[in-house]
Amino acid sequence: MPLEAQQVDCRGCGAKIDIHAGLRTKTFVCEYCGSVCDNEKVVAVQDMQAKRKEFKPWSHLRLGMKAQFLGREYQIIGRIRAKEQTWWWDEWFMLSETGFPLWLQEGEGGFTIFRVFYPTYPINPWNVGSFVKLDNTGGNAQVRERGSGTIAFIEGELTWNALPGETFNYIECYRGPVRYSIEYSEKEIQYLRGETRDSQKIYDKFGIKEQVPPPLTFDDDDDDDDDWETERTYQPTAAATGESAPKKKGSSGVVLLVAMTVLGLVLLLTSGIVTGTSKHVKSYTFKARAATSSGDGVLLTDDNGKPIKLKLPKTTGAYELRLAASPTGRKGWRGGYCWWTQVVFLKERPKAELKKLKEYLKKEGEKIDQWTRFEKVHEVNAWFGRYWGIDEGERWNENSFVKQHYFRTDDPGPYYIRVYTNNCKDYYSRKFDPVSRASLTLAVYKNVWMTRWMFWGGILLVVIPIGLFFWSNRSAFSD
Repeated sequence: MPLEAQQVDCRGCGAKIDIHAGLRTKTFVCEYCGSVCDNEKVVAVQDMQAKRKEFKPWSHLRLGMKAQFLGREYQIIGRIRAKEQTWWWDEWFMLSETGFPLWLQEGEGGFTIFRVFYPTYPINPWNVGSFVKLDNTGGNAQVRERGSGTIAFIEGELTWNALPGETFNYIECYRGPVRYSIEYSEKEIQYLRGETRDSQKIYDKFGIKEQVPPPLTFDDDDDDDDDWETERTYQPTAAATGESAPKKKGSSGVVLLVAMTVLGLVLLLTSGIVTGTSKHVKSYTFKARAATSSGDGVLLTDDNGKPIKLKLPKTTGAYELRLAASPTGRKGWRGGYCWWTQVVFLKERPKAELKKLKEYLKKEGEKIDQWTRFEKVHEVNAWFGRYWGIDEGERWNENSFVKQHYFRTDDPGPYYIRVYTNNCKDYYSRKFDPVSRASLTLAVYKNVWMTRWMFWGGILLVVIPIGLFFWSNRSAFSD
């Protein structure tokens, strides 16, 4: 059964745009005026004619194409072009008629198919070593690539907020044929798991008759390429001319390179040591359904119904908010379900400021309610769920019950906590109503060191001396 298209108005030009993910669509791009819409707002405008030509896919995949994966029909509804220096890749976003998402990652001449993965052992991606263990299906996965990418182009629709020019971090891990992709920022972490697929098989899946194009190659624009065409002349040695050999120079340079390497190793070691220094501050556990009584959510209260004040103690690093949901449901409910929660840290406004705000709202004829006396300081959204199915004859089961959020503040508190939970919009999640069966735990930690600057600084201080060594001795490695 094909995806049912609904029409929404472009917030830029007013044109009717087909969307397929319904209320889950967070970002969509107008194919006419290039407006990138985030719900009711236009957040960017792309020159679609120029961008489509500049960021044309390597393959013949296009929006709207359909294919069978995991025993279901999927349709391509969105694409993101991500770039990192001279490298690029496309992320094709596919959705089934039941609302299950898949990602088809297209690189320079190949494909990897990913699905949402909820790790058994969540990690802190800012402090990852050479190997990670994410699940119980095998051993450790080797970290092969890590870096940061930039969203250069968006087309179609997405079920998450995305913006051209936005930068994200990524880690690519390999365990045999299994691939893990971790994309993360200060606000969220997304885990994907999948396998590479032969380009011709992907073409066959989509029924594409054109020939698979050859892998792309890139010419470096640096002027260093001219060195290969420069005529090399023979220079006689000092022994041949009878002249005394010049004294060797650069011993101070060698010392500097060694010192840089040692400093880099020290930074890497320090980043690994201070990762586990966080301390628990406070935890709260409550029934998730208690937070659905209001469209704006409810304040977290104690056993006596009094709003809880959370005073954040002073910290030597950042704070970490961990959200953990209790597993709910039973297997066999049509492949899975999901629900979500929003946690907001609120700070009470000073009385003088609150009085002025109320006067202004009253003058403007706007609503004054219980939330007027608070200002929002931090917000985190978490999705929980369970999915299962059969992939090429193998049963799989994926869960997501843990969420981490890091933040800093110059004002330790006190804070109030507002919580709102609800089921996902798809039919089976609403029918099963997992929120009514779930409980939620909020745990706050302090002294969380964000050591990524130590880690990447250490990497640079180790890599640069090695690079300089090979560069200074490039003649010894040339043909």
